[in-house]
Amino acid sequence: MLLSLAVIFIPMILDGSGQESVTKIDMEMPPEPTLVFSDELENQVETPAPEHSSTQQGDESGHTDTDPANNVVPELVVNEETKSELLGWVVQVGAFGDKPKALAMQKQLIDAGFDALVEIGTNKGKDYFRVKVGPVISQDEATKIKDSLRNKMKMESAFVTRHPRTAG
Repeated sequence: MLLSLAVIFIPMILDGSGQESVTKIDMEMPPEPTLVFSDELENQVETPAPEHSSTQQGDESGHTDTDPANNVVPELVVNEETKSELLGWVVQVGAFGDKPKALAMQKQLIDAGFDALVEIGTNKGKDYFRVKVGPVISQDEATKIKDSLRNKMKMESAFVTRHPRTAG
């Protein structure tokens, strides 16, 4: 057995017939890049906040009671052109004409472990405050949150909607 293996493999090794051919290609390599590392941020440039389009509402409607740090934000409305760039889905759990009631519900939701926000909008000249949980990427994920809100918080009127809302 050992002898038969030697008869097969030794000639292959000695004459090179068992090796694949190697093709050489001459080409110039670009120079190695020079990298400079620094522990300090030099020439730091502040970029301005993006400007809102005319299809968004909120600051333009005179809302001065927004508080992004506490998730109290103006309502966003997008047009058909930007519809494909929607952020995702939210679960709306309430809408109030009174900001303190909306903030109280938001706090209740946050204390229960939900990511809640208050969205400020205007309808017929009156401010309203929508309390929402999310946003999340998928509608299925929002539906699971809605079910969790119904089971854990007894919020039967909660419903899933797009975020931001589309105009029209």
